[in-house]
Amino acid sequence: MNLLGEIFPLPKEHALVFGTLLAQGFIAAVVVSILFCYPLAFFYQKTAAALALIISLPTLILRLPELMAFGRNPAAIAISVYEIFSYPILLIAGAALAHRHLSLPEIATKQKTQQTTHRLP
Repeated sequence: MNLLGEIFPLPKEHALVFGTLLAQGFIAAVVVSILFCYPLAFFYQKTAAALALIISLPTLILRLPELMAFGRNPAAIAISVYEIFSYPILLIAGAALAHRHLSLPEIATKQKTQQTTHRLP
């Protein structure tokens, strides 16, 4: 997050802090998803989405108690909810899409081999 703090520094105006924190959280989740989705889909193929859920569970478990804290600012709660759900959703969806993308040539070759076997007498 330090790098994102330099890219998106927190403004001095309090009205813009909320949007900046949301942007930092989203960019962090997207970067992590991009870095891990294709390796997950390549190595674990059909189970990549389930593994992405397992990978994101520690984040969910560690961040969920923050929502239960009484007296928190509603904006802080909204940011926590956003960060809690954006990471697993992007990671799981990214792994599923990466698996789908990596398996497209495989599906095409299977269909071609099935068509050629049906043509043979």
